[in-house]
Amino acid sequence: MQDRTAYCRERYHRIKDQLPKKTAYEDYPSEQRVRVKARHALNNAVRDGRIVKPSACSRCGRGGRICGHHRDHARPLDVEWLCDPCHGITRRLYV
Repeated sequence: MQDRTAYCRERYHRIKDQLPKKTAYEDYPSEQRVRVKARHALNNAVRDGRIVKPSACSRCGRGGRICGHHRDHARPLDVEWLCDPCHGITRRLYV
């Protein structure tokens, strides 16, 4: 069994550069890809400290779970920070 494991590991390292490179969202429809890229860009900006996520909703001032709402996914860092109820209302109005 050890020989088989070592063989498979060695073979993988030998051919890994020949394997196709795929992103996690490559198979999504184009509009979904834009949304995913915008979400990832925002999450990375918050993680890196380039954007500070507030602790209260920008519309009603309520705390709790706050998420960024993109009105335009082409501008991924331009978001409105909303609580869950306000985000639900906004999505029903604009989507």
